[in-house]
Amino acid sequence: MLSRLSLKYRIALVIFVLEGIMLSTVLWQTLSLSLDSAAEQQTLTHDMLLELVGDLSRTALLTTEYADLQLHLKQVQMEPTVERVMVANVDDRVVASSPASAVGKPLPAMANSQQRYWRIEAVSTAAGPLGTLAVEFSSERLEAANTRVRNLGIGIAVAGMLVIAIVGVLTGFALTRRLDRISKAAQQFAEGELTVRASIPGRDELAALGQTIDTMIHQVAESQQRLKQQGEHIRLLLASTAEAIYGIDLAGICTFANPACARLLGHQHENELIGEPMHELSHHSYADGRPFPREQCRIYQAMRRAEGAHVDDEVLWRKDGSSFPTEYWAYPIWRDGKVIGAVVTFMDITDRKQVEDELARHRQHLEELVNERTRELTRLNKELEAFSYSVAHDLRTPLRAIDGFSQLVIEDYGSQLDETARDYLQRVRAGTQRMADLIDDILQLSRVSRSELHTEPVDLSALVQDAIQRLQQHDTTRDVEVIIMPKLTDHADARLLGIALDNLLDNAWKYTGKTPDPRIEFGAIEDAEGTVFYVRDNGAGFDMRYMDKLFGTFQRLHKEHEFPGTGIGLATVQRIIHRHGGRVWAESEVGKGAIFFFTLRNAASVSTPGNDTQEPSHKAI
Repeated sequence: MLSRLSLKYRIALVIFVLEGIMLSTVLWQTLSLSLDSAAEQQTLTHDMLLELVGDLSRTALLTTEYADLQLHLKQVQMEPTVERVMVANVDDRVVASSPASAVGKPLPAMANSQQRYWRIEAVSTAAGPLGTLAVEFSSERLEAANTRVRNLGIGIAVAGMLVIAIVGVLTGFALTRRLDRISKAAQQFAEGELTVRASIPGRDELAALGQTIDTMIHQVAESQQRLKQQGEHIRLLLASTAEAIYGIDLAGICTFANPACARLLGHQHENELIGEPMHELSHHSYADGRPFPREQCRIYQAMRRAEGAHVDDEVLWRKDGSSFPTEYWAYPIWRDGKVIGAVVTFMDITDRKQVEDELARHRQHLEELVNERTRELTRLNKELEAFSYSVAHDLRTPLRAIDGFSQLVIEDYGSQLDETARDYLQRVRAGTQRMADLIDDILQLSRVSRSELHTEPVDLSALVQDAIQRLQQHDTTRDVEVIIMPKLTDHADARLLGIALDNLLDNAWKYTGKTPDPRIEFGAIEDAEGTVFYVRDNGAGFDMRYMDKLFGTFQRLHKEHEFPGTGIGLATVQRIIHRHGGRVWAESEVGKGAIFFFTLRNAASVSTPGNDTQEPSHKAI
């Protein structure tokens, strides 16, 4: 019933009820306090009256003079609330009474009624009891007064309620008039009218509510305008992109598509796809015509698993029944934390497949050519190796003969030869020995280039230690300070890496031969390339302008009589390091020593000592 009333009447009813409750409460409290106060006043009056009459009765009972007491009792009876007053002696015989007709009679029965009640007081002295004072009071007058006050309160309440009802109705109308305007504006806004405004004047809450609604309508209108512009922008983007795009719901029904999608699938307009089951329309079969179950489709799996999918080995089918290879990406569409569909982007990769097939054919042909060339190079390398050993053997035989016969001539006929002849023979022997060294170094360089790598964990510090010991045993007259960073390990071919370190350390030993306090150091540092090993000396050094010749075959930066050698050692070092996938380089200054750096790119792990060892820079000493 209440829900059928309009808001203004409900407001009036609420005001009426609330004000009625408040008015009734105030009236009730006021009447209660007034009645309680009257009853309390009457009780106080009765107490004073009893005390006064009690004193008079005590005097009369002591003197047995009751005439004055009788007059006083008559005056007491004139009190509106006093009905009868009696004073009796100790024998309960009335000695004074108002009315006087009870004098000389025993005290009557004293029963209380609804409107009358007795109050009995004993009259006594310190010596003992003298008699009894009995007063009958009436509450009729008090109740009559209470009735008048109650009637007055009811009249006031009725009048007040009428006034409240009128005020409530007027207030309801005043409040709801502006609310009606707000309600109508909200209803028109809900119906899609975005230009409506409530326009509530004032500074109170209703005005603030109206202004808030007006602001909300304005903001919604602006948001819808922006959404419209964004939607148009998205539509233009979808129409302009070369990739085909479509969206589906959880049932696989197309919800949107762009023109590229319709064109690739052989349709005139994208609207032909809206509402169609995309799997059954364009993804129903494999390339060989076998049925493609929906459960195996990666697009539907992406929706079920809530993850993306990328496929480039399937086909899509056009409206005319032809197919084309495609690459597509499928991603789930989320709303409120739930997957509601998927968006699919695809392209025709027919041209790319043709190029890939052509590349595969070329790759196969190239592999066949490489295999053929590899077999040919293997055969040539074996022939070259056999030829190298044959040549080396054929060269060594006459060289040994020349050296041997020269030695015999010196030993058997040296006394018959002059100094010049003996010098010539010594030169012949030195030349043959140098030729033998060159042959050995060339063979070693050839073996380094052809031998197979066998990588394993290698302790480079131990290899360096062994090489230094061999050098010290070969030349016991030299005192060289050697510093080796301990426990430097890496993965490499131990034999080849030992040859490279032997050559680097042999050079350091050789080029410090004329240094007063020779020092050779081996260590490692860390930089952007990883672990960089180095061999450093404080020997003769070289001019960095000739750096490009340093690692060439038979290239020497010092004269033979200063520092002998074949010019093959550093070329061997470079070839070994390159075979390990690393690089080697050097830094130096003439007269200040040299430092050779190398890396091993095939390294799996490197162990270096702690930070207590000072790391050298890449600058030569």
